[in-house]
Amino acid sequence: TDEIKEHPFVMDADPRYPKTEVYHSDLFGNDIDRLTHSSGFDSEMIFVPLKKQVLFTSTRGGIPGVYWLDLRTNAVLPFQFNKERPQRSPSLASDGKTLFWIEEDLIDKTQNIVTASVLGKNRAVVRNLKGIIHNVVFSPKNQLIYSWIPEGAEFSQVDLYDETKPCTQTLLKHKLHFSEMQFSVKNPNLMLFRVADSDSSQVYRWELPVDLGPCNEGSPSDTLKK
Repeated sequence: TDEIKEHPFVMDADPRYPKTEVYHSDLFGNDIDRLTHSSGFDSEMIFVPLKKQVLFTSTRGGIPGVYWLDLRTNAVLPFQFNKERPQRSPSLASDGKTLFWIEEDLIDKTQNIVTASVLGKNRAVVRNLKGIIHNVVFSPKNQLIYSWIPEGAEFSQVDLYDETKPCTQTLLKHKLHFSEMQFSVKNPNLMLFRVADSDSSQVYRWELPVDLGPCNEGSPSDTLKK
């Protein structure tokens, strides 16, 4: 994806969603082909092998929604769009069949992590949080991990959630901003993520510890092991 500045002195209506488009190239950055053409934000894309299509966030409908992009025809079709509840930041689970994304409830001022099959069936809310969720990723060990800022907090954190228990464990917490988590293909415990402040950002790598400590749902006196 790339940010397009057709009018460099015109401010974006929402700085969270600058004018961007989706491109395709080979592994060396050659043979660049522009895949989307819209008046707003096209980004946060993932490739879904089961459908052989790209799923991405777009504001082409006026507010953020999640759309399919057919790589054979360049046709764009909506997957999740709701005028009252913006949908964004899709992620694919390790099974290749389950999708996760973020839904904003503008009335309750909460944000949800939502799941459904690649076909859009069995839709369900996994997490309902008061705060701002930045992005969601699934680890190779089938663990749901998300970065967010709790309501009223002065810090950003990365949490791991196990729905089977249920159990939430905080992996990282800092005043800097965590986002764009990804896992190494060769090492399933190695996580890469972006850390940013007001004027700069860097990419870090961090190996998850074996012992993540107790669940946040436990006693208030529990403390996380570093």
